[in-house]
Amino acid sequence: MLYNKLVMVDPQVLLVEDDADTESLIIRALRKIKVLEVAVARDGQEAIEMIAGLSKAPNLVLLDLKLPKVDGFEVLLQLQQRGFAEQCPIVVFSSEDSATSFNRARSLGAAEYAVKPTNFEELQHTIERLAARYLQTSLTNSSTKS
Repeated sequence: MLYNKLVMVDPQVLLVEDDADTESLIIRALRKIKVLEVAVARDGQEAIEMIAGLSKAPNLVLLDLKLPKVDGFEVLLQLQQRGFAEQCPIVVFSSEDSATSFNRARSLGAAEYAVKPTNFEELQHTIERLAARYLQTSLTNSSTKS
């Protein structure tokens, strides 16, 4: 089930991505590994508004840097100011592959910086790796409740 900013439910994953095709591929990859509670923000301003409405940190944030309205670094700053950087892993998932962006993202609380793969198979593998690393407890708890 996907949630938008109008639904008052704390998501398992917050995806901040402005490209519709990439969003679709990431959601498909997450569904394949049984992650269904995904909130999607399509620009930085929407992400900041969504973050302000959360009662608790998501289990994982996947954040693009190149966003309309407000860039991903400002979203990272807002996540840090809300204390979410200490409560959940924030993974910068961007096509930008520069040491400057990597260092800035890490200084603002990003747990990891992953460069977006160019095909679905690589993207699926990357999402599976991130889920295994950051959502293992969450996925295990979800499967034991069924």
